[in-house]
Amino acid sequence: MSYYSFRNVGFFLLLQNCLPLIQTLRAVCILPKEAASAWVSRGGRPDLAGKVILRRVHAPTLLLVGGNDEEVLNLNVNALKDIKAEKKTLTIIPGATHRQA
Repeated sequence: MSYYSFRNVGFFLLLQNCLPLIQTLRAVCILPKEAASAWVSRGGRPDLAGKVILRRVHAPTLLLVGGNDEEVLNLNVNALKDIKAEKKTLTIIPGATHRQA
């Protein structure tokens, strides 16, 4: 698959299972840092991608976290610091947890 087939793609990640896939794709250079147009993570664990990967995220990023998920919220706050995107937002959903759709 060519680099150009990834252009203007947005990624929506649910929970933590997708981030190791991103790490693997990046490790084998299939997904260049410029490929994604946007990243959205709902109730996820971006920290699992690792600081090296998070520092390569330059596309606009939205992290959605439940307000009742204190541990996951703290992990997302710290991960957001490593993301290099100019446009990055952490939105807290009051009363929600990662188990709620």
